[in-house]
This record gives sequence, C-alpha cells and structure tokens, in this order.
Amino acid sequence: MKIFVIVNNYPQSTLPSHQGWYLLADSAMTNTGKPFFIPENIGTVNAYLGIAIKISRLGKHIETKFAHRYYSEWAPVVHFVFKTVEERLGNDHLPLDASRSFDRSLFVGDFKPLEELDDIALYKDGELKQIFSMSKILSNPDEVIRNVSDINTLKIGDIIVPALTEPTEVIIGNFLEVKKGDERLFHVKMK
Repeated sequence: MKIFVIVNNYPQSTLPSHQGWYLLADSAMTNTGKPFFIPENIGTVNAYLGIAIKISRLGKHIETKFAHRYYSEWAPVVHFVFKTVEERLGNDHLPLDASRSFDRSLFVGDFKPLEELDDIALYKDGELKQIFSMSKILSNPDEVIRNVSDINTLKIGDIIVPALTEPTEVIIGNFLEVKKGDERLFHVKMK
C-alpha cells in the first residue's frame, strides 16, 4: 500500500507556485481512537486536517475524465508533522521523511461513501481551528490522480490525501476532535 500526501493544494498565504507529493510509510497510518504520543524534546508539533481517498482500481496514466472511476470512498485525516525537525532538515537540504513519515503520523477515520463528503472541522480543546472544504482545493482529486498516476501505478487500497489545511500547533494534553457538522468523526488525545 502506498500513501501519497499532496502538498501546496490548499489556499494558504505561504504557498509556493508548484505542487507535489510525498510518500508515507504504511506504518504511518493508524486507526482513530488511540492517542498521539509526542516524543520528548521534539520541538513544535503541527496537526493538519484533510481527507483521504481510497483507490479502488488498478491504473496508471489515468486521464482526468476517467479518474472518478478509481475512488468511491473518503475518510477524514489528521496528519502530524514534527515542525522543528522539518525546519532543521530543510535547512540542511536533507530529506524531510523523519519529520513526516514516522509511525502513527496519519490518523485516518472511517471510510464513507463519496456522496457523504462534506466540509469537516478540526477543534482543539473545544475551539474551532480549521475547516477543510473540498470546494477550496486547487486541484480536485481527479486532477491529483492524473498527476500521481503519470509516474506511479495506483493499486487497490492505495491512499491519496489530496490536500491539507494550514497547521495547528499541538502540545501534550491537547484534545483534537474532527467533526462534520455536529457529528464527531473521531478524536485524538495528545500524550
């Protein structure tokens, strides 16, 4: 299973002009209902809100007009990134994997039919921090699938995170909730 996280695909004030993606190890993905453990002396930790789509067909070089045939489910996600580590690695021109692709860095909620996709929100300790809306992403999932499949074979069960919101800083003791309207989709406690 491959997990693709698309970057620079959601409106933010600091967007570079190009989009791309990075891969997460399959051990990065975890089910919800478990806490997120923040290592000692790791520095700033950020949480990003987004959705995941699950690939349901094998394909490569998928044209945009056919991409909708390759997924039918979505799930809410929270992706944790070690910001201080990311900055240090970036300053030294080193790969950023250690800051993003670590065990249990991607919390994935239950997959739901695509027809149920709606705006989702991230709350930290009861306070609204981010709203993720598919209408705001710059390249829709069909375009993302076309781009990714140009150089990658997509297989059944692969996960694509087409966009992430701006970061929300978290510390030990914080309680995150992801909601769709008044429905709580999942929560994560920082330990």
